[in-house]
Amino acid sequence: MAEGIKVFNEDGSLGYNPQGRLFRVIARVAYTSAQYGTVGFARQPEDTDLVAVALGYYAPWFTINVGASTVSWDASAVPAMVRYSGVVEIWAR
Repeated sequence: MAEGIKVFNEDGSLGYNPQGRLFRVIARVAYTSAQYGTVGFARQPEDTDLVAVALGYYAPWFTINVGASTVSWDASAVPAMVRYSGVVEIWAR
């Protein structure tokens, strides 16, 4: 029977046992090189503990609105000449 992920110390004692999944990807959405933007994504009602993980260089700052199922970005801290489009994954725990 599957047990999941467990990490053991050198002495053989259990060091970490998350008691279930760590994260799962619930959405992959594209973001643009615009300074600000928002895009929606689909999620299940139980998906409430969400994290945005950017896949790309010079990623903007992301904010997730769980109630509206949207992810917004703010690239104002990224210089305009290195703002690129990319993909952000939404992970649920």
